[in-house]
Amino acid sequence: MFLRSTAKKVKGKTYRYWKLVENVRTERGVRQRVVAHLGDLASFRAEDWQALAERMGEPEMARALEAQVENV
Repeated sequence: MFLRSTAKKVKGKTYRYWKLVENVRTERGVRQRVVAHLGDLASFRAEDWQALAERMGEPEMARALEAQVENV
């Protein structure tokens, strides 16, 4: 699973939204499936990242997700 960001420009201001995406193998090849729409993650705290990672079943993934958002 990974995070995908999308940017939307409204009246000159850019808004960034995030989706949790997983790769799924189909008979037509690998496709990405949106697992959850997370919205704006700018206000997420460390506890929020940990809770998200635990809900995904990947508790050790919290730091990686947080770093991915900070690098954008």
